[in-house]
Amino acid sequence: MSALDWASSWRIARRDLLGRFRGLRLLFLCLFLGVATLAAIGSLTSAITQELSQRGQGLLGGDVEIAMTQREAGEGDKAAFRRLGRLSETIRLRAMARGERPDSAAVLTELKGVDSAYPLYGTLALQGGVYRAPLGPDRILIGPALADRLSVKPGDRLVYGTATFTIADIIADEPDRLGEGFTLGPVAIVSLEACAAPD
Repeated sequence: MSALDWASSWRIARRDLLGRFRGLRLLFLCLFLGVATLAAIGSLTSAITQELSQRGQGLLGGDVEIAMTQREAGEGDKAAFRRLGRLSETIRLRAMARGERPDSAAVLTELKGVDSAYPLYGTLALQGGVYRAPLGPDRILIGPALADRLSVKPGDRLVYGTATFTIADIIADEPDRLGEGFTLGPVAIVSLEACAAPD
C-alpha cells in the first residue's frame, strides 16, 4: 500500500472518529445533566424531610391532626382522641369582619376559635409579646393583613355579626399556619367559646 493510501485512510478514519465524538459529547452532556438533576432532587428531598422531622410538630400544631368538615366532633369522638394523648380543639370558619365605625367596609376573614390548650407545639407570637392562654370571650387576635385592611390596632373593636370583640394584639407568628393550607382571608383568633356561640 502506498503512502498516499495510508494518508487517505487516516483522513477517512479521523473524520469518522470526530463525527462519533461529537455525538458522544451530546450523550455525555445529557448524562451529566441527568445525574445533576437527580442529585439536586435527592438533596432537596433530604432537606425537606429533615426540616419536617425537626419542625413538623410546630407546622402541624401537634402530632396528629384530625379534621371534620361541616360538623363538630362528638363527645365520644373527643374521649377517644384524649385517650391517645393531649387534645387541642380548634374551629375554623369564614366570617365577615368590620370595624366599629359605621362606614367601615366588611372583610372576609378566616376566624379560628382556639381552646386553652392551644398551641400544643410551637409559640403563638404577638407583636406585644407571647400569647398567654386563655383568650377572653370578648378578645380577639388578628393578623397584620386584617389590621392593615381595616386600619385598626390593639384596643379597637371588630364586629362579627352581632358579636363585638376588642383587639387584644396583632399576630406576629402563628405556629400552625402553614399546616392549615390555603385561606381565603386574613386570620383572626378568638376563644373556642366565642367562636362557637357569639352573642
